[in-house]
Amino acid sequence: MNIPLFLVVLTAFSLSAQDPKSTSAVATAGGRVDPARLSSLKPAAQQLTDALDSGDLGTALNLVDEITRGLRLEKAGMYKRTSQQQLADLEQKANSNPRNRIYFLGPMLSAAYDAGDANKADAYAREILGISEDLKANSTYPFLVYLANDTLGRLALVKGDVAGARYYLLQSGHTKASPDLKRRGPNTELAKGLLEHGERQAVLDFLELCKTFWDDPNGLIDQWVAVIKIGRIPDFRGV
Repeated sequence: MNIPLFLVVLTAFSLSAQDPKSTSAVATAGGRVDPARLSSLKPAAQQLTDALDSGDLGTALNLVDEITRGLRLEKAGMYKRTSQQQLADLEQKANSNPRNRIYFLGPMLSAAYDAGDANKADAYAREILGISEDLKANSTYPFLVYLANDTLGRLALVKGDVAGARYYLLQSGHTKASPDLKRRGPNTELAKGLLEHGERQAVLDFLELCKTFWDDPNGLIDQWVAVIKIGRIPDFRGV
């Protein structure tokens, strides 16, 4: 079935009215998908044609909204990036801008971990910890150090290296305070994992260290400590 020109124009107008960037973004990318993915919209397109032929404006407008929603969902699917794609994009940008590589290291480390690429995550974490002295004055450095130690600890725990995970947990707790850490607070995934392995004292020590770099406006650390001391594992929500 050929979709009439007026339908294309009407739907495009509806899209652009809701999001002026949407039609131009699709056009820039070529705006083409597998036709089979759009087949579910064809019945509504035919109904719209019939409604317009009969002068039923109300039904026509409802169908335009239905088709527009479908097209917007397909557009969102075209631009959704996987963790692997995000990592590749970041690596390309970092390699083309070596003077500012420090700004890409944290996102690359996180993307590598999220993509399940343990080797790259390990490599980026160690690159951060071995960063040159002249870059350590950068305002992002303290948070990068925290992120690197935390990631190495999580990687160690996945491999069953509880002693290594404990070491990196405490190293992350010794991170110098920074605006990022004061605002974000700690990632408690590693702490929770170690509690599940019986490392209660290490986690208590870590939480005490967190008070040096996190404002903790809701007093969560003391609440978590109280739960741990009675032999339970906090859910750690709130950070």
